[in-house]
Amino acid sequence: MIAVDTSRNTLGSILLSKPSLATIGCASLALLLTFSSTNAPDKAIGKANFQSSSIVSTQTTELYAYNNGNIISYFTEDYMFSKMLNESLKRLEEIKRLEYNWNGYEAEPFSAAFITRVETIVRGLLKQPKIYPTAQSSIQLEYKNENGDYLEFEIFRNGIINQFLLKKDGESETHKRIPKNTLNRVIESFYE
Repeated sequence: MIAVDTSRNTLGSILLSKPSLATIGCASLALLLTFSSTNAPDKAIGKANFQSSSIVSTQTTELYAYNNGNIISYFTEDYMFSKMLNESLKRLEEIKRLEYNWNGYEAEPFSAAFITRVETIVRGLLKQPKIYPTAQSSIQLEYKNENGDYLEFEIFRNGIINQFLLKKDGESETHKRIPKNTLNRVIESFYE
């Protein structure tokens, strides 16, 4: 069941009995027909809570709303994570294709085995990073939080992972070696 509240020219409430991508698509179409597109193109307009019908369930599904100027689209948190993970994996594939001297300073290419190990790590992360190759034959995973703090993990071919944390104030800096199984704890702590 889809019910759109069109009494106000704002994002209405949509009740979904079984949230699915097909239902979400219908909800997007309903919103296209009822709301003007006054937001900037391709702008995230925030999270919306869509509650299941109380007859069926009391669960709430968080959805992300986007407006590209023509249509408002909704994506579940799982879909958004999957999309970000796919972007990370594509980035690693690009890095795998880098050839000798890829940076103009005689940097070596990355082995397929090393990229596969990094892919395994990236697949296990709770939040997807920005990913960069380095001339030191390592892969750098970067995060920036709302406070402007910067977190970086540098993964080396020999399995060593270094963590670098820089607080926005510039005075708090941490650089240390960490085990692979602590990455998610560090990321969670960084975003708290």
